[in-house]
Amino acid sequence: SLSVEAWEVLSQVQGENAEKMDLAASSEQVSEAGDLGDLPLIVISAEAEIVEADEVGVAQAIVDEVNRVNNDLKPILQGELATQSTNSDLIVAEGSGHFVHLDRPDVVIDAIRKLLP
Repeated sequence: SLSVEAWEVLSQVQGENAEKMDLAASSEQVSEAGDLGDLPLIVISAEAEIVEADEVGVAQAIVDEVNRVNNDLKPILQGELATQSTNSDLIVAEGSGHFVHLDRPDVVIDAIRKLLP
């Protein structure tokens, strides 16, 4: 799990919880959902980002922790989410940061179109 300092950096860099949601509750709900059968599901992932210590003014160890989560664990977790349906796709939005809908609206639009009959 992330240290308090790393959560603060993650919040600063990626707008963590900018959506004003309870992240712990959301994570628990996803876990409880379990197998989604063949429900159409598209997981859109932002491209990996590297945070530099001088960008956020904190110790390099904290930044290393944030980068580990962003670039090592996030793809694994998002891949696991995509396996909850047998009718799923995992898309990496190249050139996008956390706010894919702003950085790459074309990726979001294409995903929505794939889900429409």
